[in-house]
Amino acid sequence: MPRQSPAIPFCSVTPFDPAPLWAAAHQVHADVIVPMRARRRAMLVTAGVAVTLEAAAAFALSLI
Repeated sequence: MPRQSPAIPFCSVTPFDPAPLWAAAHQVHADVIVPMRARRRAMLVTAGVAVTLEAAAAFALSLI
């Protein structure tokens, strides 16, 4: 019967904790992504209102 080799002691590895990474990602989302989306939405609404007003003015002028 072959001899068993002694167990090799492995160094202890600290388990990876994803919580700080998730917290940082959520903070970046709250600080950067959400305001960027709000600005983009405001620009789209402003552009939509401007196009609507321009179309209404063109329609009004066409009635004259």
